Amino acid sequence: MGTVTVTRDHATRLMSLVFETPEGKTIPVVLSTAEIRTVADVLESIAEPELSADALKRSVIAAIGRDPFAQA
Repeated sequence: MGTVTVTRDHATRLMSLVFETPEGKTIPVVLSTAEIRTVADVLESIAEPELSADALKRSVIAAIGRDPFAQA
């Protein structure tokens, strides 16, 4: 089972997410509050068996229209 850990910085209104996929890969990303809402909607639609690192990255990029993973 994959997990998502969220940390919020109230001063900047940014949130740090750390995705851990079922395959054990950890993916950190920083998003705005609005982007978090969009990503949460996308995550609800992804079936657990499809939650590979690549599927997760593609889904997040499509949802918010940018590649937040390139920041890491």
